[in-house]
Amino acid sequence: MVAVMALPPRHVSEEHYGWLLIPPRPDVSEYDEDHVLTEYIWRHFSRFLTAAEARVGLYTEALDREAATRIKGKAFADWLDETHGPVTMLELEHELKGGRCALFRRARDRILRDHSAEVFINRCPACGWIVRSPGARQCLWCLHDWHNGEGGGEARGPEGRG
Repeated sequence: MVAVMALPPRHVSEEHYGWLLIPPRPDVSEYDEDHVLTEYIWRHFSRFLTAAEARVGLYTEALDREAATRIKGKAFADWLDETHGPVTMLELEHELKGGRCALFRRARDRILRDHSAEVFINRCPACGWIVRSPGARQCLWCLHDWHNGEGGGEARGPEGRG
């Protein structure tokens, strides 16, 4: 019996497979506390968004019921109302004052203020930076791993590290 060795496809080099074993590491010089905290809150605590914030921030267009019905149909409009609550175009325009980035920061600050008891900012115990998710146990910034022991830190605001 002849042993058959599995080879990667010809168009893929061994270097290409390297990322499967070693996750890409973000460039530490790209860490921006304000941006990372905003993304973290929107990704993991979007349940605290208002109807207008959700409809403006989570979709490519600000959709009131009329626009949603026109673009995607009544079923989609019903789903939006059930999921996020009904809103008017006036409310959506108000949320867009100052642009989408301003909306993201305002919503983040409101969630941190109004839901501080429910929001956990998971920080690396080694470098103090925000990690990928509330349940993460490895920092993608400094590669510190705390699966077997010490826990991540917690802080509730954009003004400082844990």
